[in-house]
Amino acid sequence: LWAVTSHAFDVPAQAFHPAPKVQSSVVVMESLAEPTVDVGDPKVFKSVVRALFGQRRKMVRKSLKSICSDVGELFLETGLDGRRRGETFSLDEIARLSRALSR
Repeated sequence: LWAVTSHAFDVPAQAFHPAPKVQSSVVVMESLAEPTVDVGDPKVFKSVVRALFGQRRKMVRKSLKSICSDVGELFLETGLDGRRRGETFSLDEIARLSRALSR
């Protein structure tokens, strides 16, 4: 939300001791003066992100029940599919949910 990221380069496993069984990369994060998308109320956005990623395997309509009394209406308003999982949502889609809940 507040940074532009880019992949700089990969680091081979042999660069570490003991060598991990995963590939490592260096990522560059450039801070922004303004967020990349309008999320409405930042506190609501933070609540949405926590709900979506607090229990990753849940469908978002169930995850958002803790912060929204009418999730059916929320998904009708935003045009998003509540049967998806949180990790499948883009930043723009999460911002759309946040803006709708901020109203």
